[in-house]
Amino acid sequence: MPPIKTLLSTCFIILLFGACRKDNNTTTLQITVTNGRTGIVSAGAVIQLYKDSASVSNNKPTYQATTGADGVANINASFQPRCFILIENGSLKNFYNGYVPAGIFNTQADINNNPSQTPTPSIGDIRFRDTNGDGKIDTHDKVFAPSIGLDNNAKDVVDLKIY
Repeated sequence: MPPIKTLLSTCFIILLFGACRKDNNTTTLQITVTNGRTGIVSAGAVIQLYKDSASVSNNKPTYQATTGADGVANINASFQPRCFILIENGSLKNFYNGYVPAGIFNTQADINNNPSQTPTPSIGDIRFRDTNGDGKIDTHDKVFAPSIGLDNNAKDVVDLKIY
């Protein structure tokens, strides 16, 4: 075969296989949802992923899934470095009017040894995250929505609690 035909054939083969290569920039998310009060997996929890703040504001999730009996949902998502995630199962959720739950006050010592909240919490109340680290829970701790970081072309395993 003449050199030019060999070169053209080689280029065609490279182009053909290069075009068929799959680089889809996806992330597989395996999300396990647990009831933060009981430690039991949360079957039937609705998970909504949002690509940006406008999607959250307009309540237009990019992806939605429901956990199975094992508390797990799998979502194949287009890659983005960060996405917002809202989870609900009945009255339990991972986000309360701008505040992110961090646990439950189980004892008076828990209340005394955590950032102050208003109104003053009681044993059994939700403990919120001090997102700005100033030692008190106030409007400066509000966030737009909880978010998670994703890895490109990977399987991300995420464990989240709802309260």
